[in-house]
Amino acid sequence: VSSAGPTLPLEKPLYLGVHMRFWMQGHIVLFGFLALGIEALLSLLGLWQKHVAIPLIFLLLLAQVGMNFNAMDQSNNWYTYEFGRRMLDSKLPDAILLTQGDVVTNSIRYQQRCEKHRLDVAHLDMPMMTYEWFKTMHGPHFPGGIDFPGVQFAVGGKRMKEHRTCCSYSMRQFLDANLKDKGRPVYIVGGWYGSENGDGLPIGVPGYHAEPVGYGALITRATNTLKTKEFKAYAKNFTIPSDLPAPARYDKTTWESMILKDYITFAQSLHVTRMDRAIAKGKEKVENSPWIKEQGELQIVISELEKLREVAEAAQDGMEALYRNLGIAYGRLKCEHPSQYPKVDCLGQTKMREMMKKFLGVTKKPKEEVATEQLVVDNPNSFINLG
Repeated sequence: VSSAGPTLPLEKPLYLGVHMRFWMQGHIVLFGFLALGIEALLSLLGLWQKHVAIPLIFLLLLAQVGMNFNAMDQSNNWYTYEFGRRMLDSKLPDAILLTQGDVVTNSIRYQQRCEKHRLDVAHLDMPMMTYEWFKTMHGPHFPGGIDFPGVQFAVGGKRMKEHRTCCSYSMRQFLDANLKDKGRPVYIVGGWYGSENGDGLPIGVPGYHAEPVGYGALITRATNTLKTKEFKAYAKNFTIPSDLPAPARYDKTTWESMILKDYITFAQSLHVTRMDRAIAKGKEKVENSPWIKEQGELQIVISELEKLREVAEAAQDGMEALYRNLGIAYGRLKCEHPSQYPKVDCLGQTKMREMMKKFLGVTKKPKEEVATEQLVVDNPNSFINLG
């Protein structure tokens, strides 16, 4: 019965795992029938007696414990605790933190409500902001105060059917009201909840920019992005824990697997942003040089992405984007003698093709969307500069 009309798409392993947790109610009914069946079987065999039935029941219970104890023993599982802690500790004092997603929101909520940790951070769950009671019940209690330009958050800037006819507000209006104080940073984790940009434009909010800084993104006005020194400070302080959920123990139906996936996403977003910033600094000053001048930054990015590749391959998650981004990074790594390639080897060219080949092996994108990557792989003896 519990599987007859699920509200979650069960083809996704995590949603299947969420759905499976509700099978316990059905199991209670099943165990009642199981008890009747055992009574009937033992009676048929002439064994329905206290000295047989009671030891048998305890034996069955002990067998369940023995077979499943290792899998069910979570006494050393601190992954959600650590995840929420890192999410808060990476934020500047008195910040506003916008979130979406169960494991993100609830791990932070636990730290603040139960551990009383980083209570200076005003944590707002964007899906909850769509309800009228959110402003009324939670609004007055946020540290530092929050300016709500209306009663209910309108996702994508469009009033929802259940909203009252007045008083909804867009994310742009919310940011306009709360980013006036330059000393109070606003972060977002889990991405924008709905897009207020026009059709065909990237997901986002007009006039604002969300720049990955590790555990989430810092929201700034589009004309006031982070200075290089500020960004490098975030990058320097960002690490993922050495003790990560083991994929062999926590499959993709578990929240621990989602935490591992988020770590990979956070790290990759930060390092790719670092590469984009290096590219934006321009080419070497040498005349007609094809190489970006920030080669030191590029090498740091490659080193960090290679470490992340080990994690992603073990988890079998996030590899598609990671292979491609590593290929792009290697393709910009300077060759000392590009005119003599391939007679004179070039690490960047060799590794670029290796990564792009891996990317093509896992991507499900149509051929027309991976034509450039295919060109790189199909021409092993041609020097290809990605700019």
